[in-house]
Amino acid sequence: METAKTVLTALVAIKARAIEKQNAILLNDDAVGMIDAVIGMAIGLIVLVAVFSIAPVIGSNIDSSVTIPAGSQWNSTTNADMTTGVEIWTQNSALLILAVMVSILSLVIFSIMRIRGSE
Repeated sequence: METAKTVLTALVAIKARAIEKQNAILLNDDAVGMIDAVIGMAIGLIVLVAVFSIAPVIGSNIDSSVTIPAGSQWNSTTNADMTTGVEIWTQNSALLILAVMVSILSLVIFSIMRIRGSE
């Protein structure tokens, strides 16, 4: 009975130490922070490529989804100055490019600050 109690106490102590070490590794900002930032940036770039690839097609499909009568001012053959879904996407895509550039710049600044902080 005494041996079982000693073994149980040792196992509980080992479990507590393992949980403490696991928390120290998982909550260590130096070890995980940079990898998380790079993975997040990679996922963001993949999503951005997908959005840039699919959005003009969606705009074109929206334009052709409804038949507009020939005499209507909303018909692109009658009103040549009317913008299409693809044109709207092209005009507004500059904001997404700016957002990506700011994100990459922030990752570079973050990396420089981490290198400087570790010295």
